[in-house]
Amino acid sequence: MFLKHILRLSLFMAMNSFPIAFAADDSPWALQCKSAQAAFNQANYANAEKLYMGAIELAKKFGEEDSRVAITFGSLAGVYQVQGKYAKAEELYKKSISIKEKILGANHPNLAVSYNNLATLYNQQGRTVDAIPLLQKAIVIMEKNKGANSPDVLMLKSNLAQMRSENQENALPELEKTLIEREKVLAPDSPELAQSINNLAEWYRTHNEFEKAEPLYKRSLAILAKSLNADHPYTSTVLNNLGVLYMAKGDLKQAESLLMQSLKSREKILGPKHPDVTQSLQDCALLYHAMKKDDLAKEYELRAKATQNN
Repeated sequence: MFLKHILRLSLFMAMNSFPIAFAADDSPWALQCKSAQAAFNQANYANAEKLYMGAIELAKKFGEEDSRVAITFGSLAGVYQVQGKYAKAEELYKKSISIKEKILGANHPNLAVSYNNLATLYNQQGRTVDAIPLLQKAIVIMEKNKGANSPDVLMLKSNLAQMRSENQENALPELEKTLIEREKVLAPDSPELAQSINNLAEWYRTHNEFEKAEPLYKRSLAILAKSLNADHPYTSTVLNNLGVLYMAKGDLKQAESLLMQSLKSREKILGPKHPDVTQSLQDCALLYHAMKKDDLAKEYELRAKATQNN
C-alpha cells in the first residue's frame, strides 16, 4: 500500500517539469503535451498515453535528441508507470536520461527529475538497491540548483526517507523531519504534502502505532479531497491504507467500506489487471477471512489470481 502511493506522487515532479520549461510555448508539440498532462491529471491514462505518443512524433521534428523528445519520453514513461506497464516505463525513462545527459549536462535539474522517476519505478518493483543511488544523485543535483530547502529537494528527500524506511527501524525521525520541512514550503492542500503525511502514517501503522496513524491518514485524505477527484489513484491508495489499518484494529465494517471504495475506484481508473487492483483484491480476501466469510474470501483470492494471469 505504502510504496505504491509514494511512487505515484513522485511523478508530479516529472509532469510539472513541462509547464515550467514551456509554459509560454504554443507550438503543436507543446499544446499536445499540455492536453496530455491534463488527461493525466484527470486520471484519463489511455488518452494521456495516446496524446503523448503523438507528442513524441511532433518533438522528433526538432531532432531525435532534442530536449523536447527527452521530456516527452519521460512524461509517457510516467503514464506507463502509473498503469503498471513497468518494462515500457523503464525503457522510456532510460531513453530520456540518455538524451538529457548528452544535451543538458550532468548537473541539470531536469536530469534530477528523471533520476527520481526511474528510482521510484525501481522501488515499485522492489529494486531498492538500484533506486537509492539514483535518488541520492538527484538530491545532489537539485540542491546545487535550487537550494537545500526547495520543495523539489524536500520531495526527493521524502522519497529517499520512504525507501530507507522499508529496511530501517530508525527511519521515523527522517520521515518526521521531511514532513515538517515540507509543511513550511508547500501549500496546505498540496498533494505532495499528503504524500508525506501518508508515508508517516504508514510507518506508524506497520509498527502497530494505530492511534498515531489514523489521524494522519484522515488528514492526508482531507487534503486529497480538496485537490484531486474522488477516484484518483492517490486517493484510492490512502483509502486502502486506512482500510488496512481498521482491519488490523478489528474494526472490520469500517475496513470493508474503505477497501471496497478503493477497489471500485482502482478498477474504474486503472483497469482490472493493474497491480493496485490485485493488491486491493488480496486485502479484501484477508478482510473476509477475518470476518469468517470464507466463501467471499475465496472469491476475492480467485479474482486476485486472475488479474495476474496474462
